[in-house]
Amino acid sequence: MNDNNIMQKSFHLYLANDSTEVIHSYAKTKEAIEKDFPVILTTQVMLCKTSLIERGYRIFIYPKIGERFEITLGACECTDRELRMCHNLPNMLINGAFYRDEMVLF
Repeated sequence: MNDNNIMQKSFHLYLANDSTEVIHSYAKTKEAIEKDFPVILTTQVMLCKTSLIERGYRIFIYPKIGERFEITLGACECTDRELRMCHNLPNMLINGAFYRDEMVLF
């Protein structure tokens, strides 16, 4: 199969966004994940998990201040830690494990 034919799935976590296009409900975000929506825009930090990567999603974080970044297994652009499936992404986000100069997550 050609790589161009593979559907990209992405999970976008907005840490400060009032847009009506973003899902603000935990239940609706969870339902979108369970139904394998190709693109999920949400504010639900607790549903940002490494298991999404296993499901084929790319995870993008939009901080309150600063540029979007992607969470990837192994080397990740906004942390000096090597990420593995066992890491708890919500706790890492809340505790400031992801950071770039002048970035404000929440």
